[in-house]
Amino acid sequence: MAMKSGFRGWYLGALLCAVLCGMCFAEVAVSAEQPYVTVHENTAQRASDKTKFMSRTARTSLYPQTGLEYYTPEAQGIVCPRGKVIFISAFGDSLVSGYGLDNAMDAFPMVLQETLRKLGYAVVVENDGIAGNTTAQGRARLPKVLLSRPDIVILELGANDMLQHRSVDRMKNNLAAMIRKVKATDAELLFAGMYAVPHLGKRYTNKFDAVFPDLAAKYNVLFYPFFLEGVALDHALNQQDGHHPNAAGVRVIVRNILPYVVKLIGAVCKQPTH
Repeated sequence: MAMKSGFRGWYLGALLCAVLCGMCFAEVAVSAEQPYVTVHENTAQRASDKTKFMSRTARTSLYPQTGLEYYTPEAQGIVCPRGKVIFISAFGDSLVSGYGLDNAMDAFPMVLQETLRKLGYAVVVENDGIAGNTTAQGRARLPKVLLSRPDIVILELGANDMLQHRSVDRMKNNLAAMIRKVKATDAELLFAGMYAVPHLGKRYTNKFDAVFPDLAAKYNVLFYPFFLEGVALDHALNQQDGHHPNAAGVRVIVRNILPYVVKLIGAVCKQPTH
């Protein structure tokens, strides 16, 4: 069943239907009774919401924007056991899966793999993203992914829960359960956060935004606060729908998240061999 967007222009409005459109391709169907979120039609209100969103997402990067050569194994002092290939699961929704891209090689997992290999890391990055997935659906399929024993899991979920206005408490419980499952293995975890669109209301927005840093602190996992950092709201880095990153946008995401992934590769290479 095809779902028409109905939203045009501004990124935040388009984002509301973005991942919802991806649900058509999800493994588990979303209930038709789930309410959709309405975007403000008032131009002044949209501008105000955009300003609020940008102020919330603006932050000082934890890592400097240095050249890629700074993240080579030699520059980072990373020495992996001879013959060791590091397996990374990019686990998430349409933002990971590459929804809407003309070339599958432009999807986040493939660009991350390409970048890491060029730097000198022996890696395989699996595309474990499914468009439309909520945290409940991700929680249900994570055990199967973990059977492949990835060395690193990049966990990116939550946007669909927000866009469907699902319970924040349930979302938090699902994310916590997934974090615990990953930590119960030998895998390292990179937990990626998301921000709620502001016109869902201050109470919902604040509660949603707090989930990701709270869980990262509680479980002491490496945290990347906003998966779309540097891409959200930039029309040049998004597809025509205004919500999914285009090929250039994916490369910005990979460049920004790269230092975190390299940090975990270093941790994996320090683990004792079995």
